[in-house]
Amino acid sequence: MRIVIVGSTSGIGKMITERLSAQGHWVFEFSRTTQVSCNVTNYEEVSECARTVLDIWDGADALIICAGTQGELGSTYKTNPENWKETIDINLIGTYNCIKAFYQIMNPVKRGKIICFAGGGAAYGRPYFSAYAAAKAATVRLIETFAMEVNDVDINTIAPGAIKTNIINEALKAGPKVIGQVEYDKAIKQNEQGDDPEPALKLVDWLLSEESDGVTGRLLSAKWDDYKDILACKDKPDMFKLRRVVEDK
Repeated sequence: MRIVIVGSTSGIGKMITERLSAQGHWVFEFSRTTQVSCNVTNYEEVSECARTVLDIWDGADALIICAGTQGELGSTYKTNPENWKETIDINLIGTYNCIKAFYQIMNPVKRGKIICFAGGGAAYGRPYFSAYAAAKAATVRLIETFAMEVNDVDINTIAPGAIKTNIINEALKAGPKVIGQVEYDKAIKQNEQGDDPEPALKLVDWLLSEESDGVTGRLLSAKWDDYKDILACKDKPDMFKLRRVVEDK
């Protein structure tokens, strides 16, 4: 497959890039630090990156968006407004920019695949991480909405689990006075061990495969979801999506 990976130089993006390259896929890497740089918050720059891909390939089969940051941390009313907005821009607007630019160059013959990443706070409230949680929750809804608009690609969001990556340093640097003792203790534990990244990497493999065709607009947990259940969701419109839960009376 011809796969574009945005945010490929660190964290899970680097793991995915190395894995897919080793499997023999053609991988085109973009990030702020690669030879072809890409600031995801700037649509014109992202669009130029898409045109660069077309200079080499006649289209892309898949897009994986890994760029993200926990950004501005702390109690919401104490956060810096500009830094808070920047966190939204990188995580949410960056995802939108990539989808908009690269969808237009995807292979019109073969069913395309787009994979995005959620994070802690996407499916539940997360105190002291309001910008990150809001951006990731909005990303999940963006992916669900886009999946309802198109029928030639499968687009899904992965919750990878508490994998040890450099992003955790943002929380550790902030300290318990900013993010609270509970979140700080979680960050220490994640930094010391973290979840095995293999389930997330395997889920990426599966979502790129033809076996997953038709699974789209879902928030999938690499740690908890079974592939048989994921396949069954094609007939269950609300499964693996963000919804209100009302108790039966």
